[in-house]
Amino acid sequence: LSLADQVISIGEGPVAAERVREALGLVPEDEFIAILDIIAEHRAGDVFAAVNKLADAGVDFGVFLSGFADVLRAQLPD
Repeated sequence: LSLADQVISIGEGPVAAERVREALGLVPEDEFIAILDIIAEHRAGDVFAAVNKLADAGVDFGVFLSGFADVLRAQLPD
């Protein structure tokens, strides 16, 4: 219930995925995909801009790395 109250208190209107992510400090999935694309395409220099964007957004990098590990794990064959 406490988490639901936090989500409701952030903004107005219906509860949307973006508000839930913001309230819980979750990173949008497209940010994980962007980093994965950078790595897959060997664009090492672009990593700095991507990390800076995440830092500017106030992302908790512990949460980010945990989510990124989940994304990588999902890509592994069974």
